[in-house]
Amino acid sequence: MATAVIVDAVRTPGGKRYGKLSGWHSADLAAEVLKALVERNNLDPALVEDVIMGCVMQVGNQSVNVGRSAVLAAGFPDTVPATTIDRQCGSSQQSAHFAAQGVIAGAYDIVIAAGVEVMSTTPMGASVTPGSFPMGPKVMERYAPVGGVVMQGTSAEIIAKKWDISREEMDEYAVESHKRATTARDEGRFDNEIIPVKEKRFDRETSQIIESDELVTADEGIRPDSSMESLAKLKPAFDPENGRVTAANSSQITDGASAVLIMSEEKAKELGLKPRARFHSFAVAGVDPIEMLTGPIPSTKMVLDKAGLKLRGHGSHRDQRGLRLRRPRVEEGVRPGHEQGQRQRRRHRPRPPARLLRHQAHGHPAQRARAHRRPLRPPDHVRRRRHGQRDHHRAPRLRTSSSRPAARWFGFRLAFQRHSSSTTRLAPRRGPSFPLSGSFVARAARALSPSATRWRGPAGDGGPARPRQHPRSSGPGVLRVPGLVSRRRWRWGWGWPWWRLA
Repeated sequence: MATAVIVDAVRTPGGKRYGKLSGWHSADLAAEVLKALVERNNLDPALVEDVIMGCVMQVGNQSVNVGRSAVLAAGFPDTVPATTIDRQCGSSQQSAHFAAQGVIAGAYDIVIAAGVEVMSTTPMGASVTPGSFPMGPKVMERYAPVGGVVMQGTSAEIIAKKWDISREEMDEYAVESHKRATTARDEGRFDNEIIPVKEKRFDRETSQIIESDELVTADEGIRPDSSMESLAKLKPAFDPENGRVTAANSSQITDGASAVLIMSEEKAKELGLKPRARFHSFAVAGVDPIEMLTGPIPSTKMVLDKAGLKLRGHGSHRDQRGLRLRRPRVEEGVRPGHEQGQRQRRRHRPRPPARLLRHQAHGHPAQRARAHRRPLRPPDHVRRRRHGQRDHHRAPRLRTSSSRPAARWFGFRLAFQRHSSSTTRLAPRRGPSFPLSGSFVARAARALSPSATRWRGPAGDGGPARPRQHPRSSGPGVLRVPGLVSRRRWRWGWGWPWWRLA
């Protein structure tokens, strides 16, 4: 089964309502990201086997398969097909799902997942024609006992009241979001993904398109001057009397387009392209339409279960292998843990026993403060590696006998551990006095104890000496001398039992 990878991802700046991108036609705006995607990766567009584009309001400028129109506007060959899908707010994400799943199934080698919305000229609800209602009488009859189907804004108010999320909390979250976006923009973190496009405004008074040679290079929706005082002056958008949701703590009306280049890992290697990420697991979930915005909660749980990850702690989750990942947030201010009807509290994690503490942290510098929470060594299935690859886990500092003459002569540290009473492992020194190959060390060990030495290298013998992966494992690169006895008295004792070598 093929592995689907993301090679590149681009997007236009996010334009605000009737802003600098409001005059763009949806097909032309989507064509800009398609052209940029193939040009940046020096890819022949004829190799693209399909373009899957997400779009919610498929009416007006976005009707009649806007994805195919974008492909033709981008100058792709006529042979490149395209389709447009609608999963409402998750349309573009679903296009990435379909594209990656097609690669995994072997239907595609190269495919583009994209999305476009110009909400200034094709607003929300534009696809509902006068005199029609999309739900139908059966759906309305089903939810009539609870008040009927509601719009998204009303659903957000219901969620806020259900989990007692105050307006102050949502405003505080919005202010912090704008601050972080401002910092990311100023630090240039969006520069690689944003492609500049020309300014095209839609004049509401004259209904004319005003073009300019100015290039739009940054998102218009970021407000660095947001504050709790300014947000408190806004009126509720959906419930004038007791509402908590305002225009400032909700997602904005945006004009923009994006595209992701997806292909099989083998094809990327063949073309000399470096993958940025790979698709691992997928999940979609349905929820009560009255609380439609809670959908990310069950879908997040489902995809974590499929990926073998578990939610732990506050604001992060750690998988079974000990990898710490950021915990996704849920829309409209619903924080993780609130789905149980109560606020999540930080749980106290007891300090592990001293014999399991790592003496030196590894990985990201920020994790050094958490060194006391990390086990001595990760599980064996995490530390397995191929021949020639460097281990990303640093060996722990142990009390060794590297100062003894024989240990210095062999270029090894004789590391004693309390976990085993019948074996002693020879771990390579970080800076040996002179280079020694693994085969030489194996031959030297066999000479000392021909009948009791067993060498396990990457090919069975002759491989480079490596640290033990786990005190009780027998992974690659382990030199075991069962004849040696490692007892606690020799760890801090006066000498080493050389007579056991005979």
